Amino acid sequence: MFLVVLLALVGATPAHAYNAPGPRWPGDTIRYADTLPKNWNWSIEAAVRTWNRSGADIRFRKVPRSRAQVVIGYGNLGSAAGLATIGRHSGASVRVNSLLYRPLRERDRVFAAQVLAHELGHVLGLHHVRSDNCRLMSTPPLTYCPKPPEPWLYDCQWLSKDDIRGVVHLYGRKDRKPVRQYCLREPRPPAPEDVVFGSRITWRPVPVLSGTRVVITTYDAARCAGGTSPALSTAEVRMQRGRWTDPSPGAHCYEVRSVNRYGMPSASTWGVATPGQS
Repeated sequence: MFLVVLLALVGATPAHAYNAPGPRWPGDTIRYADTLPKNWNWSIEAAVRTWNRSGADIRFRKVPRSRAQVVIGYGNLGSAAGLATIGRHSGASVRVNSLLYRPLRERDRVFAAQVLAHELGHVLGLHHVRSDNCRLMSTPPLTYCPKPPEPWLYDCQWLSKDDIRGVVHLYGRKDRKPVRQYCLREPRPPAPEDVVFGSRITWRPVPVLSGTRVVITTYDAARCAGGTSPALSTAEVRMQRGRWTDPSPGAHCYEVRSVNRYGMPSASTWGVATPGQS
């Protein structure tokens, strides 16, 4: 039975509870394969790891497609992000929407992993739940979750207590309370190297991820001597440009750092320079 059929049953699901009718898979391993491009590997591995660390006596294990019990691939799903068979099922599958995720953009890989984790929950035998709390098996998944403390973080513990209770109900092993934790959306950006404060500010370009830029903040010169003056201006330039000239005259204190697309800063380099003077 497919998920699209089960959407009509969500209204019968009790709130604030798991919904785990199965049927369960025999043994302690579900073998899976995927037909998605390599740039899906991170999202697939994160989704599989979510359930393999749930505390339940069941694991997903990647195998060649000829030995797989579940195949993960693309599908034309209309407006749905994902679709899966429910519980033990001959020809079990997970599909992600080819209209939304072909190609998979780097910035979408966390959400894609959450969609896959939700669909793998269906494969395990879990149905949707109605809840105003943070649940992987709610629809859409992970609504009403607390926001991370910074925009460059994401919540990387996706299973709620009830999600875990549901899978443990089917497969056994001691229940455990999930610990919510946060992970970086992408690595901290490298700081600009070999920064020189002269007639213009220069640095040696280094490889960076798309969306990363160099941010130069200008302060009164006294800031570099321990003052507390506020920022006068901020400029952003490409890392590969390697230089920037302040259009305002006089000596100033400068802070030079990199910032990634999510606003996460690198370490800063500080210095005093007087534009136009060598």
